[in-house]
Amino acid sequence: MRSFFLIISVLFSFTCSAQRFVYSNAAGNFSYAQTQIIGRVKKNIIVWKYATHKNFDMKKSEILVYDNQMHLLNTTSFKSITPELSSVEFVNNGDSFSAIIQYKEDNFLVCKLVNFDANGNILNNQILDRSTDVGDGLYEIRESSKHKSSVLIKVFVSDSSSTI
Repeated sequence: MRSFFLIISVLFSFTCSAQRFVYSNAAGNFSYAQTQIIGRVKKNIIVWKYATHKNFDMKKSEILVYDNQMHLLNTTSFKSITPELSSVEFVNNGDSFSAIIQYKEDNFLVCKLVNFDANGNILNNQILDRSTDVGDGLYEIRESSKHKSSVLIKVFVSDSSSTI
């Protein structure tokens, strides 16, 4: 019996370490919102928040910038950089990040690149392509196997085969 108590006391004397979880305060009505973690950019954590209710509107989406303790530092609205209906993909460059936004405007398919700094501020905004035919193909991001480099490619679809 003494050996049992000795073993138990030895086991409890060791300290255990575990992963630390930090949570942020709620930012808006998350019952109708989804998030996508873009990742760590410099010392900040970047998240994209977008609404998913029946009246989807990309203009209401936001970039949320958090510090290591998950305190909200900055919010950047998509209102000025995208129309209501569009698609968006993100590329994390480590010290900045970019959004590739595609949408239809006046019978044109537009592909736009928006660059952000680590605080979510817009650095620049440029049109990459303005195609007259939606059938010309959409842009897709491909990453290397180790996620160290990315490439933006335009995929042309003809019949049942794809051509890059």
